Amino acid sequence: MIETLKDAPSHLKSWTHYIQYGDHNVPDDDAKVHLYVGNNSLRSEDLKTLKPKHWLNDQVIHAYLDVLSMDVNAIKPTVHVIPSFLAVKWESGDHTSCLYPKVAFEKFKWILLPICTNHHWLLLIADMVNNTVGVLNSLDWDQSRHDPFLTSWKSFMSARGLKEEWSVARYISSIQQDGDSCGVFVLMCSFVV
Repeated sequence: MIETLKDAPSHLKSWTHYIQYGDHNVPDDDAKVHLYVGNNSLRSEDLKTLKPKHWLNDQVIHAYLDVLSMDVNAIKPTVHVIPSFLAVKWESGDHTSCLYPKVAFEKFKWILLPICTNHHWLLLIADMVNNTVGVLNSLDWDQSRHDPFLTSWKSFMSARGLKEEWSVARYISSIQQDGDSCGVFVLMCSFVV
């Protein structure tokens, strides 16, 4: 698996400069690995989540989304990714402690928030130009699962001082055929956005 880190797929060749080895050497398969991908630190245990039949963890999700946003934003600020722990705060009822006051959300077209809830990854997508927000879910469209996050987004944006009305967008997508690819689904949907 580590061998695959030496050569990026052709559509990602420009991304290889975002990957650095902690010890500046490509490790053996059995070695402890420490990589820096974008602004994220990945260790061996994080990379093991890339194996078949494993769920991607938040470190891997954030590393990919960080690199994706850096690549997309190199020309013009288009995408901002909010770390998934914000959704955890929302689930506990906290909508005001992490408002990211130094980030001008308005300058971006898209805000992405990966959400892990009940051992399943979802992707909240906010269109900052059209004031729409929706959730992509690789299992199904489940209004009861999505509503708390859509409501939390509205509360979060209100707490940030943006009083515009937000309408809900219903995003339709493919359905995963297994029980462990929801994280990959989130990453591929982010790439498409």
